[in-house]
Amino acid sequence: MVVLAGGLREAPRTMLRELNLGDVGDGGMTTMASVIDQGRMGQIREIELSYIIYNMTDKGLIAFAQAIDARGLRKVKEVDIHIWETVTYTALGFGALTLAFVNGCPEIGKMNLKCPDRGQSSGLLNTMIQGMLRAAERAAKPGCVR
Repeated sequence: MVVLAGGLREAPRTMLRELNLGDVGDGGMTTMASVIDQGRMGQIREIELSYIIYNMTDKGLIAFAQAIDARGLRKVKEVDIHIWETVTYTALGFGALTLAFVNGCPEIGKMNLKCPDRGQSSGLLNTMIQGMLRAAERAAKPGCVR
């Protein structure tokens, strides 16, 4: 992750359109957050956080969310978050990241989310996300939030 982030920071121009982060912990998320914060991800159209992410806590998700809040990712149209078998972060970090995507990605048309906190029902999180979209005066397409 450090090598990828370093290359993205040093490149005179990046044309990266998709970012798929898997097996990333707090350090990797914080490193990628610094790349976003420096405005180096302006061409990203799709972000996927998937697979088993070890050592991820609310700290890593919130760092990523803060970078999106600071810079925005104006061209992102799709976000997929499918994180399995982890209990090291909660709906707090997940909610912060989701809200950052809603506020910082005005072109987003698809949010495909998997409930991360086994203590929360996916129905409750779906209602929360739909509320975020409504508060931002945007509507989700049917079935785009799960």
